[in-house]
Amino acid sequence: VFCLLLIAQVMAFYEPVQAAKIPFEVPKTGDVIGFDADQPLTGNIQYDVTWDKNFLGRLRRVSTLKVSLKGPLNTPLKILVPLEVTVLGKDIRKEETIYGAHAFSTDLSLPANETKVFNFRYAHPESEKTYSLAVFPQNGNLTYHLSLTPPGDMQMRAPEWEAKGNRVTWDGAIKNARRFTAQLEK
Repeated sequence: VFCLLLIAQVMAFYEPVQAAKIPFEVPKTGDVIGFDADQPLTGNIQYDVTWDKNFLGRLRRVSTLKVSLKGPLNTPLKILVPLEVTVLGKDIRKEETIYGAHAFSTDLSLPANETKVFNFRYAHPESEKTYSLAVFPQNGNLTYHLSLTPPGDMQMRAPEWEAKGNRVTWDGAIKNARRFTAQLEK
């Protein structure tokens, strides 16, 4: 009887946790860059994707993400990348899964006019010849510098990207969720 009374008292004060409102839908396949912060972000995002071939001739894709943010900032920050990656290098130790993505999380306190840079490098589990990148920007003033570099015996076909030799690039601001695509060709 005592146990039942104790359970009843605990249940009287129990409130179910509300599910977090997901600000966007992370795709199940492809590449992702996203941010989650309590205040607008200002800075530059450099994202380089490079393909190579392993000894069996299979494509392997490695991404390098450099996030440069300018203060003043005082916010929890989550930097989102694809869920199924192998992290090769990171500047933020805390990792979690949110919104169906892999997130690097930190509390960022940055005085006015100071800059903080975060670097990440990760490998994707497999690579196909069709490439898709979903970008989920944070409010603020972020400039994106994106580049795709295929193996030496291949080319990238990407109509909205600028061709620069064997690689393609895209530079600009992204205010709303956007998907970029490209095709690897012989």
